[in-house]
This record gives sequence, structure tokens and C-alpha cells, in this order.
Amino acid sequence: MGAGPMNGLRGRILMVACGGLLLNFVVLPLRALSYLSQSDFVPYDAAGRIIRAGGQCLYCIATQEASVHVVAGTANSGGLDTIGGLVFISPPPVAWLFAPLAGLDPHLGRVIFMVLSTAGLSLAAWLIATRWLPGLGQGQRICLVIASTASVPAVIGVAGQIDPLIFTAVVVGITLARRFPVLGGVLIGALVLKPQLFVLVPVALIVSRQWRVLAGTALSTALVATSMFAQGLSHVFDWPRFVVAYGSLSDWLPQSLPPMPRS
Repeated sequence: MGAGPMNGLRGRILMVACGGLLLNFVVLPLRALSYLSQSDFVPYDAAGRIIRAGGQCLYCIATQEASVHVVAGTANSGGLDTIGGLVFISPPPVAWLFAPLAGLDPHLGRVIFMVLSTAGLSLAAWLIATRWLPGLGQGQRICLVIASTASVPAVIGVAGQIDPLIFTAVVVGITLARRFPVLGGVLIGALVLKPQLFVLVPVALIVSRQWRVLAGTALSTALVATSMFAQGLSHVFDWPRFVVAYGSLSDWLPQSLPPMPRS
């Protein structure tokens, strides 16, 4: 088989694979709308409702249970098992971020969140294709971007997790960092909302001597740290204590897309 037919076969296979990823990106989040009570979006919305109600005791399990049941539309019978492990263990700014959506019907709020997540990933994809990969051909750039932003983790994120918004902030931050290093660092610092992902970022910036970018990430870190005081001095350590108590419940935490029923 000559090089020409082989190249044509590879191109057709890539087109089919990219088309499948895009179809998956559309279908699975729409399917997930039928499973609101099992979605990772629920604890975010519940935390936003606690903030709108005054934000008292955001990390009290009883408060979270009551709010989760309101969002999911389930009976509040008490007990962690009744909410399927849907606990909010993110830092306080994430609850503030979801507070505007928390005043809406949960299904409408989730649709808006999915639209914003999709728009964010689209912006990130455009930046990667036009600013990060100028040396590649157009077809290669399109396939690489689709493979990255329409992957299964991205689909799960759009369906109910905050990761697509953090990813968008980081991509925009990296893009801006060359001209506006401090601003770029602040956006890259959005990773501090996922501390397990952020831990090596300062190390990388120190090794590469990106001091102004590092200063920007320090500002984001300081904002998150300061947010622990928002509920008063008596609640300063509520978040770390809650993470210690419930952060190991990885088996409890839901998947945005529930497993397909067996036949």
C-alpha cells in the first residue's frame, strides 16, 4: 500500500474518531441531565444555597445534607448514606462561584453551568489551536484539540464538575503569562481550588524562574486562604477539618454520569 492511500486511511480514521468524540461530548452530558440527584453538580449547588442563606456553617454535615436534599429533590431522612456521599469539600470560593446559580431551579442551573463549561472549553480549544500550535497543520491542530477538549474527562466535567472552568482559566493564564505575567499567574492559580493539582505548580515556576507568574499564583493562593475567615474566626479551620473527615470518601463521591443499567 502506497503512502498516499495510507495517509488517506489515517485521515479518515482520525475524522471518524474525532466525530465520535464530539458526539460523545454532546450526548453524554444531555443524558446526565436525567440524573440530577446523582450528579457532582448537586453539592456545588447545595453549597451555593448555603452561601445565599447566609453562609453559616458551610462545612457542617447536617447543613450540607439538608441543602443537598433540597437540590436533589429527595427526602431529608438524615445520615450520610441518604445523600450518597454528595459532600462539598472544595474551598469556600467554589461555593461563592455557584451562589448565583443556586437561586434557580436546579435543572436550569445545571444547564447554565453546562453551557458555561462548554463555552470555556471552546475558548481553551481556540487558544490552544491558534496560539500554542502554530507549527502544526490545520487538520492536525483540529484533531489534537478535539482529542484534548472532547475527551471523556472533559465530558464528565461538563456534566457536573468544576474542572472545565479551572482548565479554561489555566489555559487563558498560560496564554497571557508572556505579556501579562502577574495576571496570567492569577489565572493559573485557579488550580489552587484543586489543591492536589496545584501542589507542583509553584515548583515548576521556581525552577523556570517565572517570578512574576509565581507572584500571581501567590495572590490566588492568598485569596483562597483568606476566604477561610469569611464565616468568622470560629470557622477558620472548618474546611481543612472537613477535608480530613470526609475527603477520604472517594468511593462515596458520585460520577456525573451514572453507570448504564445492565440488561
